[in-house]
Amino acid sequence: MLGGLSDLGTVFKVDSAGNETLLHNFNGGDGAGIYGGLVFAKGNLYGTANSGGSFQVGTIFKLTP
Repeated sequence: MLGGLSDLGTVFKVDSAGNETLLHNFNGGDGAGIYGGLVFAKGNLYGTANSGGSFQVGTIFKLTP
């Protein structure tokens, strides 16, 4: 179970008080089955998904604040 509206995964943040904020719900086209951790570089978050994308074979995604 991955969570999110379509059960395809989410990205969220947790602040120091334990409050959770949803940053992104994956819908399949933009990725599904998030794989591995996120990398923070140059102010963006990068990650991979093992499904989704144009041919449903996976994708690399970037989240910009």
